[in-house]
Amino acid sequence: MSAEEEYDCVVIGSGVQGSFTAYQLAKKNKKTLLLEQFILPHTRGSSHGQTRIIRKAYEQDFYTHMMEECYQLWAQLEREAGVKLCRQTGLLVMALEDSQAYQNVKNTLQRNQVPIVILTRENFNQHIPHVNLSDGDGALVDTTAGVLYADRALRAAQEQFQKLGGVIKDGQKVTDIKPGAVVTVSTSTDIYRAKSVVITAGAWANTLLAQTGLQLPLQVFILLLSHT
Repeated sequence: MSAEEEYDCVVIGSGVQGSFTAYQLAKKNKKTLLLEQFILPHTRGSSHGQTRIIRKAYEQDFYTHMMEECYQLWAQLEREAGVKLCRQTGLLVMALEDSQAYQNVKNTLQRNQVPIVILTRENFNQHIPHVNLSDGDGALVDTTAGVLYADRALRAAQEQFQKLGGVIKDGQKVTDIKPGAVVTVSTSTDIYRAKSVVITAGAWANTLLAQTGLQLPLQVFILLLSHT
């Protein structure tokens, strides 16, 4: 192993959560290391692919409030990187009109004054051609919603992080974490010391947390999504 290197913070896991955490730390002039167990780029996590939905249409106010800042941060990264990361398309929300989930989304959007269009059987086809709204169904459009270009956004965050002096080391699986006033992080090839450690390892989180004596009630699910 090489000699120990010291940082203000080590971030473990370079998906979108880890890369943005590292990027924000670097913007605050923190000497930051971003570790990744796989060689970048890779498809072993949940941040790869062409697009992801971005929206304010949630059942809980907390998420809708949070998205206000998220939209601002994405726009800021677009300006800094000089790359288009988001495309506004609108998002159709459709369900049984009297269902609790649909009413929760509708009420949350209206309560937070998010621009929406309420659709009826009469005007539905004008907005969504070749599709009819069935009796009993409710529909609305979150006009602020769209898609994020996932791979492009992840790459932009990592590149801006490096421009700010951040260090990315991939192909380094973390094998040990020793907590303390200064945390020691060992990988398959090196040892690092830092004032703090952020773990953004997704499905591998509990494997890493076990080394610190912590265990979270995390459960991994396989989701099958269908987009039309």
